[in-house]
Amino acid sequence: MAFFHGKQHIANIVGNYPKIEILEDVKVILLLFNSNTNGSFAMGEIGIAQMSEMGNLLDSVNNLNQYLLIAVMHHHLLPIPQSDYYDEKWYKKIIPNGFLDETLRLLDADIFMEWLSKSNVKCVLHGHKHIPFINEHNGIKVISCGSSTGQIVHKERGKTYISYNLVKICRDTMICTQFAEEVYGAGAKNIRTEVIKL
Repeated sequence: MAFFHGKQHIANIVGNYPKIEILEDVKVILLLFNSNTNGSFAMGEIGIAQMSEMGNLLDSVNNLNQYLLIAVMHHHLLPIPQSDYYDEKWYKKIIPNGFLDETLRLLDADIFMEWLSKSNVKCVLHGHKHIPFINEHNGIKVISCGSSTGQIVHKERGKTYISYNLVKICRDTMICTQFAEEVYGAGAKNIRTEVIKL
């Protein structure tokens, strides 16, 4: 479904990227990127054109230094470890280690991370691997949203791993709490909380 002539086109159907969403009441700007471009398999890329255009969009914002910049994208920027609950599919057990991770990566992750740092972006929100995780690189918090649909197959029969993030921003602090539910209907539990000083 995501592949057509060797390229991914899902996000192109939704709208033009990049774009910004200014949340004036909390002084936050969401930098919305399409990472579902120019990759084979489930790879992706941001590309120089999007980084340049986003720079132009940010240049047009008055008093930019008064806003918290948060990037939002599909692909993960940093490696995400496999969790204990995850049931590896049969074909992943016979494919050489690292091959599947290679088919999922963001092709220009390094240059994009550098762009984020130089653009004073403090946080990145992303999806892609359906595993809730928080990491940091060069002072940028990278937060994976997990899967609110329970996309991950649990090792224990009858269990799931539905997860989501709750992000609160207050003045100079952002708090990200990750919740997960393993037993259907039993309610989500707090699995991790990170306090991010901005």
